[in-house]
Amino acid sequence: MKISTLIITTIVLLASGKVSNDPLAEKFDAYCKKVTVCALEVVKDRDIPNEYRKLLMDGIKNKCEAVRLRFQPYAQDPNLVKGAEACVDSLNALNCEQLMHMTEDTKECEDVSQLVEGPK
Repeated sequence: MKISTLIITTIVLLASGKVSNDPLAEKFDAYCKKVTVCALEVVKDRDIPNEYRKLLMDGIKNKCEAVRLRFQPYAQDPNLVKGAEACVDSLNALNCEQLMHMTEDTKECEDVSQLVEGPK
């Protein structure tokens, strides 16, 4: 599974807001916060019952945590950590419109995917 495919699912789902001394975790926290802002921007003017908004926020939080766990092993592997950081940086560089309509991995995410999974 592509890394950005897994990450992009967080667009409809809240950052857990955990703070870490791990640069990859910090970059990922910034990404989760950005995704949260983007998701909230999409629904801000919609008439959505509060219980559905809460479900959305809980879903984002849970999905961010799941993706964070997916990235944890990369922090332990010096061959992958820089690539994983570059991937998350490339996602953080996108604006909400780009994130919401992303159909392909960024080059940086593609590169780290190839390191993990091998060439396509």
